[in-house]
Amino acid sequence: MAKSLTVTQLNAWFGRQQVLKDISMSIEKGQVTALIGPSGCGKSTLVRCFNRMHETNPTARIGGTIVLGEEDILALPPATVRRRIGMVFKEPNPFFHFSIYNNVAIGLKLSGLRSKRDVRERVEQSLRECALWDEVKDHLNEDVRQLSLGQQQRLCMARALAMEPHVLLMDEPASALDPVSTVRIEELIDQIKGRLTIVIVTHNLQQAARIADNTAFFLEGELVELGETSSVFTRPADARTEDYIAGRFG
Repeated sequence: MAKSLTVTQLNAWFGRQQVLKDISMSIEKGQVTALIGPSGCGKSTLVRCFNRMHETNPTARIGGTIVLGEEDILALPPATVRRRIGMVFKEPNPFFHFSIYNNVAIGLKLSGLRSKRDVRERVEQSLRECALWDEVKDHLNEDVRQLSLGQQQRLCMARALAMEPHVLLMDEPASALDPVSTVRIEELIDQIKGRLTIVIVTHNLQQAARIADNTAFFLEGELVELGETSSVFTRPADARTEDYIAGRFG
């Protein structure tokens, strides 16, 4: 079931460098929210804070609150947070030493799902949801490296969806893909929104306009503007947003 994310006065640092500055925003449940802005503005850091991935950097620290539904995720164990908030990265990152099947099944097994039948059903369901089942059903026990980049990215999405998260974070998920694979990823996003809350980082403004219900514009670690995508793109409230969308910088 989709849940909202509420961020209040979030600050983040890597060492002495502050990369997020007093971010307060609400991400609506069941909708797609795009994060846009020039490189280095804090978009990727923000999504990594959402599922505690920022903590993999030993110099990272944050202040403020991030609430999933009604729970402060900064008070929960990171492993618990990552089961509830899945993530798909810029580059496909399948487990190359696992088969196609086990790439999807591994998280289920580690989370305590013991029934082989239940695991098989969840794997198939997730692969079907990512329009990958018909392409791999006869090769489930084979090496994942035989898949194209687009297929690998959809496999990573299936791996995340198999855990039935409340939120799915996507950090430029189509940036390394060809146009056909990009269309498939966007179609998948459209299919699963509603059931999941989706946050997508993208440098592709046309993509944000196509798929996002809401768009947030970031600049130099600050949230400049958040609103309905149609309004942000056609009637931005801040001149900096208008300049960025018009291509005057970034």
